[in-house]
Amino acid sequence: MAKWYCAGCDEEMETEWDYEPKYCCNGYMCACQAKPINPIFCDKCVEQMKGAVSDG
Repeated sequence: MAKWYCAGCDEEMETEWDYEPKYCCNGYMCACQAKPINPIFCDKCVEQMKGAVSDG
């Protein structure tokens, strides 16, 4: 397992070794602000997102 940070809460978490963040650009004049296009989230954040979608 590798250590990464959750894109939702910035908590350190473990993920698969083959995870490699992908970016659309270097962030220069882009709305992505150089954040990954394939972010990873911890289980707590995933559950919160599922709840927000099902409540809507």
